[in-house]
Amino acid sequence: MTPMQQMFLGLGAAQKTYMENLFNIHLRDGSGSAATVTSDVKMSDGSFLWTKARNASHWHVVYDTVRGGSYSLTPNSSNGQANNVAGAVTFNASGYSIASGYAENNATNNTYVDWSLKKTKGFLDIVQYSGDSNSGRTVAHSLGSVPGSIWIKRINSDGGTWTVYHRSLGNTKYLALNEQAAATTSSSRWNNTTPTSSVFTLGNNSSVNTSGNTYIAYVFAHNDQQFGENGDQPAIACGTYTGNGSSTGPEVQVGFQPQFLIIKRAVGGTEHWMMFDEARGVYYYQYDQDIEIGDSGGAGDDRFAINWLDFTGGYDDFQEGGFRITTSYNHINANGNTYVYWAIRRPDGLIGKPPDAGTDVFDCETRTGSDTGDANQKADSDIPGRVDMTITKRTDSGGEYWVLSSRVGGGFALKTNSSGTMVTGATTDNPYDHQSGGAEYTAGNGAANSGDVVDFTWKRHAGFDCLTYKGNGNEHHRIHHSLGKAPEMMWIKSMDTTSYDWHVYHKNTDGGSAPQDKSMHLNTVDGPESNAAFNGSSPGASKFSVGLLNDTNANNTGFFACLFASVDGICKVGSYTGNGSNTGTSVTLGFVPRFLMIKKDGAGVGWNVFSSATTFTNSDSKYMQFNATTELTSDDRVHTTADGFQLQTSNNEVNSNNANYLYYAHA
Repeated sequence: MTPMQQMFLGLGAAQKTYMENLFNIHLRDGSGSAATVTSDVKMSDGSFLWTKARNASHWHVVYDTVRGGSYSLTPNSSNGQANNVAGAVTFNASGYSIASGYAENNATNNTYVDWSLKKTKGFLDIVQYSGDSNSGRTVAHSLGSVPGSIWIKRINSDGGTWTVYHRSLGNTKYLALNEQAAATTSSSRWNNTTPTSSVFTLGNNSSVNTSGNTYIAYVFAHNDQQFGENGDQPAIACGTYTGNGSSTGPEVQVGFQPQFLIIKRAVGGTEHWMMFDEARGVYYYQYDQDIEIGDSGGAGDDRFAINWLDFTGGYDDFQEGGFRITTSYNHINANGNTYVYWAIRRPDGLIGKPPDAGTDVFDCETRTGSDTGDANQKADSDIPGRVDMTITKRTDSGGEYWVLSSRVGGGFALKTNSSGTMVTGATTDNPYDHQSGGAEYTAGNGAANSGDVVDFTWKRHAGFDCLTYKGNGNEHHRIHHSLGKAPEMMWIKSMDTTSYDWHVYHKNTDGGSAPQDKSMHLNTVDGPESNAAFNGSSPGASKFSVGLLNDTNANNTGFFACLFASVDGICKVGSYTGNGSNTGTSVTLGFVPRFLMIKKDGAGVGWNVFSSATTFTNSDSKYMQFNATTELTSDDRVHTTADGFQLQTSNNEVNSNNANYLYYAHA
């Protein structure tokens, strides 16, 4: 029941549930000592935790609040539950704690990934029951909707498969989570009966229902639309696709952009269960990290050698996001074979938790690079959780380019001051493979890991999104985004071709007169030019358009886009009119800015950047320019105020009389 429905029934407004309350991915280093992981998932209210060592041949282990944190199950084996370490996991109101002494989830020198899921109506239910050997027996669940998938395991003794129901295979077939086998037809698992919104039905096979045995069932929802700010968004989907055997594989429309994905070949042959997530890396144009649920030995892979797939936002009017297969490997794309998937949504502007402060989604920090050239170094960021985009610049010396790196772009970077294609070697191959901090830069990189540098980092939310898309060379090419509102500024850059400039849409370009018909170049001092970069279409709450301009829509060319929108108290996109005085225009934002970008709505003036990390206070400021390689320059142009900023100069760059200036500011 949605919050709106509850209000109509006089039940009052329901508490809003966001994606961060339902699911979390955490990357960590094992310590051999007790450790605590903090998240927005209230694990103590009912939850499921899955852990896998990434650099060692340890088994997958899962825990849940129904069986208790002392008991683990192994999805890659038929073993019953084990009491390896008393209190191995403790579930609490803000995450979970991990005990010492168990190599499967906390050994020294091992790295781990944790996937935690909240037991919540419309997302996941966890049910423990006793078998009775009666075919047609029903088991009640509290999912509140028809399940998309059910996983069942006998827990009191070894033997018996992990038995998996998937809506796309129907009630006559099952998969085995701990085996590579294709789907098997049998009435002994589901009694040829489709689950309902309140019960699921069992046969009498010993893997799901025999007397004297105890079972655990994990019941997953499908497309239950009750989450997010308006209580109308789905968080999980269980679907299917058919492989085509090509490296230009199927584009699978899930209905949202995933952050976590499991794929299994169900019809056509045996194959591993494949696991992907955005934390370990699913990159455009680059190798992706997968983990396989092994059927013996428990090793599972953490391979970084194949460009498996991309998480996508959708590329036309009928696409809302999903994933695109980019390999011909049988694991996920054998020609004519049927695959099933489980997809969990990433936080976005519609389902993500709104930030409480600017520091939740943006940061600016300075650091000293590794001048000795012998160490990689992460960009500094105090954003809680994972960073999605980093822009870095050396500040103490001119001549070095600006490095823009994104989670979706992986080990490739772009230069804001250049029309050049993707830069390799500036970042490590997997620059966001860590739980916190910005991109990891290679040892000795002069632009981002030498001398004094500044790092700007963003996290995707209702005020910022970044994505990749393929151009099609056609008019009215519409791209889906995840802001949940119309973007007010967009930056777009081709990744394949050196001759294409950055193109910037700003809602106030040319004084706000038909800004959709014009663009400016982030890498130059040019003013607005009329073109088809944005197809003459104003961006919408779910899609933006590109048109018949190669710079933004060349056929079969990859593009990177970052989108910005105003969020009260967090960030603002706007404009002001200069007054040509040293007591300059004062602009109200509703917050004290830590970051400010200003561009004159005309030619001959650069993209001025001010930040609290590089001096931007109520009494002084220094600046750099996104379009230039010059060092940080002392020129007191703008001061912060209690609720915005005020110009301090008549300089044409920021305050020419009666001129229109565009800005983007962040708390």
